[in-house]
Amino acid sequence: MNEIAEKIELSEIIEELSLPEEDVLNDRLLQLDAKLIRGEQIECPIEHQFTEHLYIREVFIPAGTLFTTYVHKTQNPYYTLGQLLVWDKDNKWSEISGAYRGITQKGTKRVVYAITDVIWTTYHYNKDDCRLVEILEKRLFEKYENPYLSLEEIKLIAK
Repeated sequence: MNEIAEKIELSEIIEELSLPEEDVLNDRLLQLDAKLIRGEQIECPIEHQFTEHLYIREVFIPAGTLFTTYVHKTQNPYYTLGQLLVWDKDNKWSEISGAYRGITQKGTKRVVYAITDVIWTTYHYNKDDCRLVEILEKRLFEKYENPYLSLEEIKLIAK
């Protein structure tokens, strides 16, 4: 699976996401996802690594790329290198630069804008040492549903 990404005006996204009501906010996120999926796709290659009981995902995000993440089912540590803006459901933007580490909480969905080229690495507990990425992704991310997209467009996300 590649992260879905598109170059667009950041001010437009900031304006669209500055909403306090959760239902309206969730709807706006789904609309943003649909807009990004229908836009120009930017390749964000993912490297998968495995150690004993650990699955490591490393994605390269080119400068100027905007994307949304899946909703996370689990808590996990992450590490970023580069400069980016990150929006989360607390309805706030945070600027991250240089080398940064953090913890993703269960239920997290983010909007990310890469100011520079970014490497984002996540670390996930892998109790049975599974090496099938499709299975691991089902364990880590909520099933994606979006009423603003057709089934064919949703399948595009999995690629």
